[in-house]
Amino acid sequence: MFYRKLYLLNNCKIFTFNILSKQTNTSSKEKVKAFCIALSTILFFLIYGTNCYVFGISGESRFLTFSDLHFDPFYDTNLIRPLINSDYQKWNDIFLSSEQKQVSSYGKDSNFPLLISALEDMKSRIPGPDFIIITGDFMAHNFNENFIKYSGTANTDSLNLFIKKNMQFVTWTILKYFPQTQIFPALGNDDADCGNYMVDQEVLF
Repeated sequence: MFYRKLYLLNNCKIFTFNILSKQTNTSSKEKVKAFCIALSTILFFLIYGTNCYVFGISGESRFLTFSDLHFDPFYDTNLIRPLINSDYQKWNDIFLSSEQKQVSSYGKDSNFPLLISALEDMKSRIPGPDFIIITGDFMAHNFNENFIKYSGTANTDSLNLFIKKNMQFVTWTILKYFPQTQIFPALGNDDADCGNYMVDQEVLF
């Protein structure tokens, strides 16, 4: 897992967290993404003022921004059936029962241990951020295909219910660590049900 402190701008400490496995080399695609996040951050402060006045708080303010969670509920296939049959609020205990305790390896989507490790580290670094920006990609890659593969059903209603519970669980988990923080999320290219990097005006999500 790597963390990149992007800027110190107008006395505002800005951090971005990319939930990935440990690595030392950063690809061109990741550099472009980091640049875009940094640029959007700068534009935010240009629009809302250079005195770092954030939601009524003047002086030095800090916020978190992170991206590409790509949470993978399929990392332990032994858990798929219990997850399908359970409410999202029971998912935490189900994941804790897994024998797979190691964080995801590089190149894999985020499993439960990696998600918790990242959130705990964020909390230790900035316990009370003024706000959080999440720039999308909550869902794992090939989510629909993996659901069909591991659940044994291609039923659309079952798939959509599992997607809903997955999003509810990720949201619930983030709020456990930052219950009093205002959060501004955006949808990523992997969060649409019409396909990766696709846009369909008739799709609700």
